[in-house]
Amino acid sequence: MIMITSRIILFLALSFLLFRIIRRSRIQNKKAVTIASVVLCLCLLSLSAVFPVENGFVHFRSAEAAFRYSSRGTIEHVIHGSDSCMVVYSTGPGAYNDAIFPMSEQGYQLPNFYGIQETANEGLENGSFEVLRLRGSDNYYVRGVVVSENDDIQAVDCNGNAVCTIRTGDDRATLFYAWADTYETSYSITVNGQQIVISQSPVTEK
Repeated sequence: MIMITSRIILFLALSFLLFRIIRRSRIQNKKAVTIASVVLCLCLLSLSAVFPVENGFVHFRSAEAAFRYSSRGTIEHVIHGSDSCMVVYSTGPGAYNDAIFPMSEQGYQLPNFYGIQETANEGLENGSFEVLRLRGSDNYYVRGVVVSENDDIQAVDCNGNAVCTIRTGDDRATLFYAWADTYETSYSITVNGQQIVISQSPVTEK
């Protein structure tokens, strides 16, 4: 992916710059300082994986562009929130994942390691649903899985919006993805006539 390549280039450039500065300096123990500088660069590189440095100077025009820069896979669906997007993607046959990209006035940004909070988990006899919240916002997303012999899965939420569904294959599992825009008041999903309540009472936790 482009992000890993750019991080490696940044690390090599920073290391080379520090190496040149150390060589031209009057420091006596240059070997120890060089080793310490390389360790520092590695620490900064690791820290950038948790808190993307690109967010300070790069903004993307779309969630798809942010995904292509930071991740690898085939985009299956893009679910729009009020100031963020969830990108659902596949990395192989039956292998699906998702990423939530925050949006600012300048454009989309990369998610940091601590940017997503799991706020609820609803267990079912034949599956489960969980609610993901983008920290610092009122954007909630629902993702779930239901195992069923029924090949015709129809799902809508309580606001009449179609819920994204993906049939994974031979395991008879169906994945569900949705933006829960009314989660803080009440939110439910109806799957083939069966209502699944995600939230009932007002949510006050931030």
